[in-house]
Amino acid sequence: MFGLGRESIAETITETFSSDNAEAVWEGDTLVVTMDGDAEGAMAGFTECRVITEFVEEGDSVAIVYPNGRVECAEVLGG
Repeated sequence: MFGLGRESIAETITETFSSDNAEAVWEGDTLVVTMDGDAEGAMAGFTECRVITEFVEEGDSVAIVYPNGRVECAEVLGG
């Protein structure tokens, strides 16, 4: 979207969510972001998914891994 390569996207997301101890890495076509938080909350991952999915190319996906589970952004955002 912004002309960033995959590594730059991962670095940007890691920095953006540094207050949540985030680390973003690519696993194939999925950007996996490990961070503090709660996978079982009512809005688990919603805000993070909305922000992060803006950075990835169409066809790529995003998953957020919290200490207590993994959230697939496509499911959270209804896509």
